[in-house]
Amino acid sequence: MFQELVHKADLGNGYCQNPVLDGDYADPAVFRDGDTYYLTVSQNPPGLRIY
Repeated sequence: MFQELVHKADLGNGYCQNPVLDGDYADPAVFRDGDTYYLTVSQNPPGLRIY
């Protein structure tokens, strides 16, 4: 039987535990539009994933 490993950053008390994103993400860039923040990282094309 396999156990699924799920990374949960939310501690449930208003705080988050690093890493918020589970994995290796190179060259992160954060952008803000008003009160909304976006994160993108370097990855192989095609496309650009926005978190």
